[in-house]
Amino acid sequence: MDQLEKKIRENQAELDRIESVDADALWQKIQQPEARIRPLPARSGSGWQLQVGRNWQLTAAAAVLLLIGVSIWLIQPPGQESMAGANLSVEDYYPEIADEEMAFRRTIARKEAELNLDGLNRQEFIDIFNELDELEKIHRRQMQDLPEVFDNDEWVSTLMRYYEQKLRILERLSREIDKQKQVEERSRARSI
Repeated sequence: MDQLEKKIRENQAELDRIESVDADALWQKIQQPEARIRPLPARSGSGWQLQVGRNWQLTAAAAVLLLIGVSIWLIQPPGQESMAGANLSVEDYYPEIADEEMAFRRTIARKEAELNLDGLNRQEFIDIFNELDELEKIHRRQMQDLPEVFDNDEWVSTLMRYYEQKLRILERLSREIDKQKQVEERSRARSI
């Protein structure tokens, strides 16, 4: 038995006792004008009035910020990430490596066209495609950082490594496709 129950049992007689109430005195108190609850003042106009308090400037600033946020959200198409560096060109910042970068881009474009990436079943080569996607995410982040780090030689070497890695991955994909074709040819030859 806890302490509360113990106290209740000890004082049960006092708690059960009913006190008498003087009903006339109670009604006199209720009927006194000071004891009445004052009614609310009647509103003028419609019930939809806005009451502006002391912090109306803060309220206005919050409304403006909310409006700006909603407009930005509505203007930006769904699924499109905000990319500050999307329209940047490396040759704008590093004209000395523009030719080398363009050569890498052409080689990669040729390799992608040769492999017909859009026509491939991504599920068959899911590991390679995941690696390419991850590499592209890193490259996009790196391009966003370009305006901030354009004096950094390490950034240039990282960019060149990106192109080299992408070429290696595309070469690996090409070898995997060739292996798959050889396996299919062998299975056809055996079935004949």
